[in-house]
Amino acid sequence: MKLKRLVALLLAAAVVFIAVPTGASVDPWNCLIVGEGFRYVLWKGYEEADDVQLSGGALPEGLELVKEYNSTENVYDFVIVGTPTKAGAYTAEFEICPSEAMHSFAEITFTVREKLKITVSKLPDATVGEYYSQKIPATYAEAEFTEWWNPGEGAILDSLGLELKSDGTLCGNPCREGEFHFYVTVESLVNLDSDEARIDIKILPKTLPTQPPTPAPTIAPNFPSEGLSARFEAASFIYYVPGEEFEVMLISGIGGDVSVGNIGDGLPEGVKVIKDINNGEITVRGAVSPEYSENGGLFTVVVPMMNADGEYFDAYFLFRPAPEAEPEEYPAGTPLKVPFGS
Repeated sequence: MKLKRLVALLLAAAVVFIAVPTGASVDPWNCLIVGEGFRYVLWKGYEEADDVQLSGGALPEGLELVKEYNSTENVYDFVIVGTPTKAGAYTAEFEICPSEAMHSFAEITFTVREKLKITVSKLPDATVGEYYSQKIPATYAEAEFTEWWNPGEGAILDSLGLELKSDGTLCGNPCREGEFHFYVTVESLVNLDSDEARIDIKILPKTLPTQPPTPAPTIAPNFPSEGLSARFEAASFIYYVPGEEFEVMLISGIGGDVSVGNIGDGLPEGVKVIKDINNGEITVRGAVSPEYSENGGLFTVVVPMMNADGEYFDAYFLFRPAPEAEPEEYPAGTPLKVPFGS
């Protein structure tokens, strides 16, 4: 009888050692959560003298190893029990000490996580027509997000032009302006924890291009209002598409009673002013790099002109970037006797 008991204890010790190999998690879900009670039967002893000792490392804060008599099975349970108080990874080594068998050792890694929680209730503003991407944060990353909808309450993201990715990233091109809210659920991928929350978002109206004021020309006090042959051939505001070649005639009819001074200082790389004296034309030609960002991509071409009496006039042409070419704001062919920019 005693020999059978010894064999049973040896087998029991071997089972414990194999069932909890070095580096194994305390359970398949790593289910320890800060603030939630935990209980795990590490080993069952058959004699009161059987023992389990913590021989190395440490248990998570808030847990302890206790010995309890299990009257139902008539065994002694060695139980890890308590409420974890601090997140982290903890490794503990145990010595299994049957009173009538060889000792064995087991090492267990405990992973304690904060309770899974969505940590925001409002996201940064979005804008209609502008790509939006913002991640909804949670207390840890090993989790999956889904949208849930209560009929009659909150918005459906698809109706806003937005999509919720499983990692919590809200992205898309918003199509409606206004203040909205929606609901999300996050479920842990490593334990049975979950959370849900209402999220508010404001979608602003589409941003319209800012119209800079018309630059004021410098005009000599006695500049004549009649008798000039030169004409404007371009708008006071000229749009260009970054990275695309363009050619714009600014003025025609130069010569005779109108002459032009030096032009072209301070232009972006790749842009030049062509002064064609034979044909009496001033043209701007080239391409502005998409990386050109000085003054928001704006640049000005100043054309200094003088009449036969030595009186002068500076014509300003403001170039600005746009997603696509836009119509001129100043009629081409306007005589220079009309004050520029009026």
